[in-house]
Amino acid sequence: MLKICIVDDDPGKLRKIIKTVSTFPDIPQENISTAPDLVSARRCLQEQQFDLLILDLNLPERFGDFPSQNAGKKFINEIKSSLRLQNPDHILGLTAYPEAQAVSKTEFEDDLWYIILFDEQTTTWEKQLISKLEYLLECKLDPQSSDCEDFNY
Repeated sequence: MLKICIVDDDPGKLRKIIKTVSTFPDIPQENISTAPDLVSARRCLQEQQFDLLILDLNLPERFGDFPSQNAGKKFINEIKSSLRLQNPDHILGLTAYPEAQAVSKTEFEDDLWYIILFDEQTTTWEKQLISKLEYLLECKLDPQSSDCEDFNY
C-alpha cells in the first residue's frame, strides 16, 4: 500500500486531490497525510517515510502566513540536503499557478520530478495524477513487473 503526503494550503484543491487519491481501494485513508504549510510538511517527513509527496508550489511557511511562490522549490532543496527529513520515493508538484510552475520547473526536472498544472476547468491534472498513482501501485503490488524491477548485480 502506498503512503502519500499531500502538502497544500488550499482546502478546496486539497479535497479534490484526496478525492482522486481515494478512488484507489489500495490506498486506505489512513495512508494519506496532509499538511497545510511547510512546518507541518517537515513534521510529516520527519515522522514517516512516504512513497509519494504531492507538493503545492505556492505555500506558506506557517499556517496563516502569506504563501511564497518559491516555497515548493526551496522545500525540494531542503529535502535533498536535510538529514532530519526522510526523502519520499517520488515527488509530484501540483500548482494552480503557471508562474509558480515556471519558477520551479528546473528544480523539479533536475531531479526527474514532474509538475502538474492544476486547473479546475479540465480533468488533465486528475488524469496525470491517476496515471502516476497507477504506476506506483503497480510497482508496489507487483515489484517484479519489468517497469519497476530493481536490478541486482
